[in-house]
Amino acid sequence: MPEKRWSGRRLHFVGIGGAGMSGLALVAKALGAKVTGSDRSE
Repeated sequence: MPEKRWSGRRLHFVGIGGAGMSGLALVAKALGAKVTGSDRSE
């Protein structure tokens, strides 16, 4: 299996609960990045 492109990268998404950011986070995770995120609570 080939090495993932973003293996070893760490990404933090602000506003990860939204439709756009959550999609970006899923793609980054699929590419091998370690993903974290935050969103404001109401």
